[in-house]
Amino acid sequence: MVRMNRALPLGIVQDKHCFPNALEFLTMGCDMGVSFVELKYEVVLDRRFSLRGRLAQQIKEKANKHRIGLSVHAPYDDGVSLGDPDEQVQLNTREQMRRSLQFASEIGARYLTVHGGFFEIDHQPLVAQTMGQPNRVTVKQLVSEGQYNALKARTINELRWLIAEGSQYGVKIALENFHDFSTFKVRFPITPQDFQECREALGDAFFITYDSGHGHSTGIHIVDFVRALGIENIIGTHLHDNNQLGDQHLPIFKGTIDFKSFFEHYLTEEWQFPLNIETKNYVDLIKSYETLKNLDWQSWEGVKQC
Repeated sequence: MVRMNRALPLGIVQDKHCFPNALEFLTMGCDMGVSFVELKYEVVLDRRFSLRGRLAQQIKEKANKHRIGLSVHAPYDDGVSLGDPDEQVQLNTREQMRRSLQFASEIGARYLTVHGGFFEIDHQPLVAQTMGQPNRVTVKQLVSEGQYNALKARTINELRWLIAEGSQYGVKIALENFHDFSTFKVRFPITPQDFQECREALGDAFFITYDSGHGHSTGIHIVDFVRALGIENIIGTHLHDNNQLGDQHLPIFKGTIDFKSFFEHYLTEEWQFPLNIETKNYVDLIKSYETLKNLDWQSWEGVKQC
């Protein structure tokens, strides 16, 4: 039987569309009583709210006052990719990463969450048709080995640059696992094996932000995925659910991820990394937060009522 003998380090992740104002989102986190908040850096948000400067100082002061740990999520929209073959995209990506690191440094963030690299091919109907099946076809299987190896090499090279850049700002780099739901984007890293390849090339100079919904796209059980990454390598999380058919960002326990097993292991083995909830709207955010905050960990009655 699992016994709840310590408070869970719960956190929330800012959605740039639903919660565009970083200071307001942090204030909401303070009111909720969370331990961690991850804020988004985007050029459009910087222009709108002047993130780097006085607002950054206000964020830092409020977080310190409420003893909230901070992290920053770097941009990841089209035109930003650590593994893109286009030189202009590479230059733009580096510039946006620098701005993200500056913002992270100014607010006293512990780490910067980043996506890896990708390139695009034509939409592949077979990928969509086999989604969620045991022997599904992925976009990686539909490109040449040379193309995929080139993506890995570019991504690792840019990560090496980013890690060095982050050290200049005093900010750790946390690489997030991509999802494999796309029918046209070939991505790296996705699987624990991908992260092992990154670690063989880069050493222990980076950490991992584990995304539960993205991990579910691979068909690997959540506990097996986390163990394969290495508990000691995980510095943060993005927790949300799905039905293994798309990156739905459902509330926890509303999809098919085995969160019950995940939390049992988290408690019994005394894992320490923060549990940061990531959703696309306020209702789902509060629903997931209240579920975890009020769950009866001994009987799991709370799961039945989710």
